[in-house]
Amino acid sequence: MPRCLLFPLILVLVPSLAAQTAPADRAYARAQSLEQVARRRAADPLELGTRVGLGPMAGAAAGYAEALALDPARTDAALGLIRTAEALRDTSRLRKALEAVRRAGRGRPGDDAALLLARGRMERALSHPDSARALFVRYRATDADTGLAAVELARTVLGADTGVASTAAAESLYYAAAALDDSAAVAGLRADLAPLVDSMELGRFDAVRGAARAAWLRRFWTDRDRVDLRIPGERLREHYRRLTIARRDFALSINRRYYAWRDAYRSGSTEFDDRGIVFLRHGEPTDRLRPFILHAMPNETWRYARPDGDLVLHFSAGGGGGDGGDLYDYRLVSSVLDLRGDGMSPEDAVLSRAPIGDIYSDLAGRGPYAQTRLAEEERARGGASIAVATTTDSHLLRFPHHLEVAADLLAVSGGGPSAQLAFAIRDSTLARPSPDAARRVRVRLAATDRDERPVTTLDTLVTYRDTAGGSDGWLVGHVAVALPAGGWRWRAAISIDDSTGALLRTGAVRVPSSGWDLGDIAIGGPGIAARWEAAPGDTVFLTPFAAFRRVQALELYYELHGAVPGHRYRHEITLSRRRADQRQDRHPAMSLAFDEAAPAALARIHRGLDLTRLKAGDYVLRVRVSDDSGRTVERRRPFEIVDR
Repeated sequence: MPRCLLFPLILVLVPSLAAQTAPADRAYARAQSLEQVARRRAADPLELGTRVGLGPMAGAAAGYAEALALDPARTDAALGLIRTAEALRDTSRLRKALEAVRRAGRGRPGDDAALLLARGRMERALSHPDSARALFVRYRATDADTGLAAVELARTVLGADTGVASTAAAESLYYAAAALDDSAAVAGLRADLAPLVDSMELGRFDAVRGAARAAWLRRFWTDRDRVDLRIPGERLREHYRRLTIARRDFALSINRRYYAWRDAYRSGSTEFDDRGIVFLRHGEPTDRLRPFILHAMPNETWRYARPDGDLVLHFSAGGGGGDGGDLYDYRLVSSVLDLRGDGMSPEDAVLSRAPIGDIYSDLAGRGPYAQTRLAEEERARGGASIAVATTTDSHLLRFPHHLEVAADLLAVSGGGPSAQLAFAIRDSTLARPSPDAARRVRVRLAATDRDERPVTTLDTLVTYRDTAGGSDGWLVGHVAVALPAGGWRWRAAISIDDSTGALLRTGAVRVPSSGWDLGDIAIGGPGIAARWEAAPGDTVFLTPFAAFRRVQALELYYELHGAVPGHRYRHEITLSRRRADQRQDRHPAMSLAFDEAAPAALARIHRGLDLTRLKAGDYVLRVRVSDDSGRTVERRRPFEIVDR
């Protein structure tokens, strides 16, 4: 070909090639460019705002959707659409993106591993666990990433709570995946754990490898089951159920969070608002209040009813002034008076919370001096609730129908198990089908150390066939609890079934050592306490009550540990009046002293108490034992005398 003809031919071919460029390619290239711009802006600390780069990201999502509509076989366009839709943090956009990916997938041959993974996550996020599970099963079959596939499948099944068999298999899959040193799987497990624990606990997770990691996680979740009196596996399933709900209902729709000096809590999370953090730690609140207050930003109050004291938490959206935040970023505030809004009436804010507690009604109706005191009290309660809600986690038992129960864990052993749980149930709440039928109650207990690690647990059934040992309509009983020496906290639940029962206030017990020490003071008598044989023929009365009538015949029992057989010890028993200021009278209302030789290293002491000459009121019962060298040990117990 002559050279003179070559250049014109090239000029003709170039426009022809440009004309053949696919529209899908152009849409995809435009979307890629916009996504890069969005991510660059979001990563730039000089870019200010709470939705940095989300405008270009929306354009990128539209471009990927156009490319996918033009060419349904384009996997890269489908992945781009899912990726940008997730980055926008908008459920409606995510739903539209899923519909587009589903339509395109109907004609796509074969399984692309990356697309199966991305679409499975999207299906799960939009509350389609069955579809997500099917996609993850297909993803697992591709062998693209065995560890990550196992984690995603376990997350989905555990979060959906699809049944005992399915969740048991998912738990096994979860721990099997944890034993694999797969970086993506481990990162996923760590991210799921992060909202519950502090950096120190995450450091412990990071320090273990392989099978040790699986063992660490199993112990982590099992300890929580034991502390909360649950069966093994419940807490793990509950965590993934909460994660599923939190990602749906409490996810942040912004990609930047700023904090100000007045913010009561700083989670640092860019995935969940403060409601989500609390929900992940403690689950659904007992009460959730979402009132409308004129001129106030959107706000909520959650109340968790707990035996150890209710948690009351206020959340407020918005910002400005000394507050960080955003219209769609709910943050914890210490007081209802801190709810955000220009021109909001403090009285309206306070009255809106009246259904939560009497303090709010009082705060609105008292004079200025009383209001100041109540406002300080309400703020202190709010701060204390925030501290508990954001540093602990729980899955407490809840019973729709309350069972009236009293209980106390007493450090008396008789030389056997080191403590006895004495409990009483109001007889009228413990129904039985016929007078001769046995009545059964379930008793659960967990004792923990100061770091909330379980030391011992108990789960047993107690059967009652009559009301012997009961008093004033109460049915009394006891259960032996094995505990090592030391100081422990304990929690117990007593129930008839899953719907009727009581979770009791957390208590403390100090189990004496085998050396020089004194056990708890047990008080009781015929008809008002459970009978326990500390030794053959040695009956002790155990009761959880601290109030006794003056006409009741009482017996006191305690144990001296580490005694030298045959040596004599000085015993002093006093009952002192406790005044309104909690101080005790200098002169005891009753005193008893005696010397007695110890028959063995464990001396069991019985004495009677005569209350008939004492006045009704609050007292403190004290037992002190000393030896001839001047060593002393002492125990005290609150004691109330009533006329009724």
